[in-house]
Amino acid sequence: VYKRQAEYGGTMSQRDSFGFTITPENEKLYKSHQNSMPQHVVDQWNKLAENLSALNLADEAQRKAKVKELQELIQGHGIPSNLRKKAWTAFAGTTESKSKFPSDYYQSLVKDINVKGSPDVLDQIDKDIKRTFPDCSKFREEEEKMLERVLKAFSIHNPSVGYAQSMNFVCAILLIVLEDEEDAFWVMVHIVEHILTGYYLSNLIGCQIDQKVVESLVEKHLPKLHKHFEETGLALSLVTIPWLLCIYLLALPMEVAIVVLDNVLYRGRYVIILTCLAILQMNENVIFQTKEGTNIAILLKDITTHTFDKSSLLKAIFSWSNIKESEIQNLATKFREELIKANFERVKQSEIYSLQRSTKLTRKELETLYSEFTKLAKRENAQEYTNTGYIQYQDFAQILPSVLPKFGKNDVELKHLWSTFDANKDQKLDYKELTIGLSTLYRCSSEKKLQFCFDVYDINKNGRLEKEELRAILFSAKQTLKLPFNLDKTVVKTFATLDKDKDGFISFGEFKQVLLVEPSLLQFFLPPEQFTSVQAEVPIAKKKSCSIM
Repeated sequence: VYKRQAEYGGTMSQRDSFGFTITPENEKLYKSHQNSMPQHVVDQWNKLAENLSALNLADEAQRKAKVKELQELIQGHGIPSNLRKKAWTAFAGTTESKSKFPSDYYQSLVKDINVKGSPDVLDQIDKDIKRTFPDCSKFREEEEKMLERVLKAFSIHNPSVGYAQSMNFVCAILLIVLEDEEDAFWVMVHIVEHILTGYYLSNLIGCQIDQKVVESLVEKHLPKLHKHFEETGLALSLVTIPWLLCIYLLALPMEVAIVVLDNVLYRGRYVIILTCLAILQMNENVIFQTKEGTNIAILLKDITTHTFDKSSLLKAIFSWSNIKESEIQNLATKFREELIKANFERVKQSEIYSLQRSTKLTRKELETLYSEFTKLAKRENAQEYTNTGYIQYQDFAQILPSVLPKFGKNDVELKHLWSTFDANKDQKLDYKELTIGLSTLYRCSSEKKLQFCFDVYDINKNGRLEKEELRAILFSAKQTLKLPFNLDKTVVKTFATLDKDKDGFISFGEFKQVLLVEPSLLQFFLPPEQFTSVQAEVPIAKKKSCSIM
């Protein structure tokens, strides 16, 4: 819509009340629907406005107490422009939200953008700023700077969401309407975290849920239309998901979209769902005349840009009030469970397929390990099954005895193992890191396995073992295999025998010599088949002459 409007921006003087260009093709239609709000409605709003700023409509009890009065006004006419700022901040509960944080919380987020912000997220926001309503006369350079700050501050405030495309358009409208940067931030927080929950996660799960709710309701309440979509091959999600993500701000003329947003801020996702149904029902006849799914998608995108009649749209939206919020919530719960299960299974199969090719573990072993891992796994966002999640150190300590009974007998050794398994050093283990570590210890060649064990105890990660590091290895072997050697004397003798340059370190090659000449130590690291093959690598005479026990 706005790309096309931008083509007329240089020559058109006709703009709506929010600064968006009205194209020549729409000018007559636009003017025909510029009806003033009835005076009795204005009077009702003005009376209500006296207490509006003190009213926390995010509070369910207060909202219900005022539901009849407000509902009739908002559903019938939207909010008067002079009261919209006050109403939106009240609906979003911004006063209460601010009270939960320090008074300078937003300013501190802005100050820390370059320190705490994710470089990838900040870069994407920078790219999208100039793409946001380039034709709007009320959204210029200063507003772009505010948009940048609000979006980047939000990405720090809620890193599990961060930023997703479409958030820029929603936030830009908040800035245009509210004309206050911090208020826009707090209303944005409310929309993303309490209304469009899960919409802007990387898997769009919240939006996917609502899309499935819409499809289910269309099938139930508009069966002929549903059948027509199936016969024409239309994937309804191609049309409706963009509507949902932008709360119709890129689909409807802006003055109409703002009135829809009035109701969304008051009633939540319920209105978003009903608006989908209303638009489809209003245009049933012309949809039935279109026989190709692709053409229906194009038609719907075009029709919505010409929907200037706010009153008719509001009436159509709330004609669906026979569908209760509880019905929509029940459907959402059902589809949430289905989608999470499907996403979980998709991630599982993808990970197992990949690791089956790159490790030595069997599919059955990978599936068993995955099952144990997911019992303990955590995610940044519980709804987002786009990865396997991660386990923390205490989870690792819990899972290790069942998969590596020889290792992790003490805290020191456990921490050594944790550090070696944690390939990217983020203090978390994902399923891949755990699996690769276990595969190395279980199934790799004796050389790789010994190298891995060496790395486990090489605390300084300098490719060499100090006396205390070697002592930790021998201590674990002694405890596990109940070997009757004197630990301190063995460490001293080992260094005296193998530390040829007397630098106080043992290299990996020298470490192997320690194991190769002492079968009782070697069996601590290798299974019988590899233990036997490695023993054969060392001549008998060398074994006897180099004994350290």
